[in-house]
Amino acid sequence: MRIGDSGTYGIGAGIRALAATATTAETLVARAHPVLAALVAQTGETSGLSVLEGDEVVYLDHVETANEVTLRDWTGARLPLHVVSSGLVLLAAQPPAFVAAYLARPLVRLTGATMIQPARLERRLATIRRQGHAWTTGEFDDGITSVAAPVVDAQGATIAAIHCHGPSYRFPARGDTDVITKYVTDAARKVGAMLA
Repeated sequence: MRIGDSGTYGIGAGIRALAATATTAETLVARAHPVLAALVAQTGETSGLSVLEGDEVVYLDHVETANEVTLRDWTGARLPLHVVSSGLVLLAAQPPAFVAAYLARPLVRLTGATMIQPARLERRLATIRRQGHAWTTGEFDDGITSVAAPVVDAQGATIAAIHCHGPSYRFPARGDTDVITKYVTDAARKVGAMLA
């Protein structure tokens, strides 16, 4: 941007905001990556980090399992909030006006299991807020199950989500749902504490 009539140029507010966002994302990824790796070691499945951007979930990082059958790397992918566990966690943390606007528009159905009814989604979001995590099975893809928990900063704002996902035929193993939920929520708390 031009500074006065001097013929000199400086960095504008838009570029400063963009640079701050990139720096924040890089810091978040750098701090979360070892936690994601530990989560993979605990669960035996892939884990990732995502954030809200506009009205989509964006995947920032991904740590893959050593299993022969894995899911693709979603880093950089953008998906509708209501079809994946991390998106639901992020949507549940938004102000009521944001949630109402999101649910008022036509919602894409990716599989027969994708929930697109606003009243049912509203109840689901209330449960996610109460429980502090979200599970999805076959809602984005028929063969994927996922669980996510919010990363909350020192001010109490949800700034990201940590998730763990795998092929539905093996994830979660019978009886492991509560243990995996605890691993994921603990990982999200660790990342939030690092940002305090």
